[in-house]
Amino acid sequence: LLQTAPAGSSGTSQGTAATVLTCTSGGDVIIANDLDLSDAGKITLGTGDDLQIYANGSNSFIDHSGDGDLWIRTLGTGEDLYLNAKDAMSFQTDSVTRIYINAATDVGIATTSPYEKLDVHGNIAVNPEITFVPLTDGNAIGYINFHGFQGGATQYRDLGIYNGRQGLVTQFDGSSGYVGFGPTVTVPSYPLHVINGANQTMEINNSVATASASTSILNLWYSGDAD
Repeated sequence: LLQTAPAGSSGTSQGTAATVLTCTSGGDVIIANDLDLSDAGKITLGTGDDLQIYANGSNSFIDHSGDGDLWIRTLGTGEDLYLNAKDAMSFQTDSVTRIYINAATDVGIATTSPYEKLDVHGNIAVNPEITFVPLTDGNAIGYINFHGFQGGATQYRDLGIYNGRQGLVTQFDGSSGYVGFGPTVTVPSYPLHVINGANQTMEINNSVATASASTSILNLWYSGDAD
């Protein structure tokens, strides 16, 4: 039991001593009030000081350098875990920021300057699909939109769609608006440019299984040179 001295003048005893620290029979240590340490002081846990909690005057740290992993967890049912930062939050591995959340709740992966709500610098693997989820129950449109660098409008962007073997299927040319289909149409030369390998065949089929053939109509319009 560790107590403070009773308040009183020199040579007298007045008031009641306050309990500061208590050691229980089970070996627990109970601290009744705040524990103040200088910037040089540390709270160390473990045989080899595996876990250290301290402040150095500029920053505060929880360091773990022993065997095993460092766990921060809740164990009770219905208990949530909150990590709260007044401004930004950084998640690092090997002292390099991998995930960054700024004060505007923009999330950057492999970047500390996210431009949108989710800004990923690198490739994204999705399994099995990308789903557009509207925020309302009304009509909605999903967009694939290429912004210029940091919101600029000086450069066009092309879009390629590939098959599972990294072969080109469709190419959208941003500057012309042309669309190409086929593995060799990397730069489409026409509004609709189709090359299907050696056969170079395109089929347009408007077959409709109805009793009346007149309900199935396909109109093709040509406007150009005689070639």
